[in-house]
Amino acid sequence: MPVSGPAPKNEGQKRRRNAPTHEWLDVPNKPYRGKVPVSLPRKRTIMLAFGPEKFDLEPMTKEWWKSIRSMPHCALWTESDWQFALATAIVADDAFRGKSGAQAELRQREKIMGTTIDARRALRIRYIDQADTKDSSSSGRGSKSKGSSGKVVDFNERQARRQRVNSAS
Repeated sequence: MPVSGPAPKNEGQKRRRNAPTHEWLDVPNKPYRGKVPVSLPRKRTIMLAFGPEKFDLEPMTKEWWKSIRSMPHCALWTESDWQFALATAIVADDAFRGKSGAQAELRQREKIMGTTIDARRALRIRYIDQADTKDSSSSGRGSKSKGSSGKVVDFNERQARRQRVNSAS
């Protein structure tokens, strides 16, 4: 679910100087190649007036799924997130068949999944290039974020530094 409040701005455009309410989640900018616990069916059953009918999935649905399952932040997904993505693929198939109600639902679901840069900004997810990370052998599960010095800092290290600064005040 997207984080409440306005979309974050770039560092140079910020007007608020207080600490952010929600931290960014940095994910290595490389296509996800890990295990996908669900698979897209070849056919689906659609209920028609005269009874159920089996149809092949639209080619656009297959392309959509291929792009969704390789998004870098899929490394963060749990089983239920993958189930949601699979259900969204069926909604996408309806949308690609021209169902207008499915198109609105697909837009909402894609926003929740973070398929566009605006959706990822709302979710506070950003992709970082491997050259920006100090340790490219990390798990890639979004556990690191850039500190103010520009280097990649472990989350626990960042929390400890924040506590030291707050206790010194």
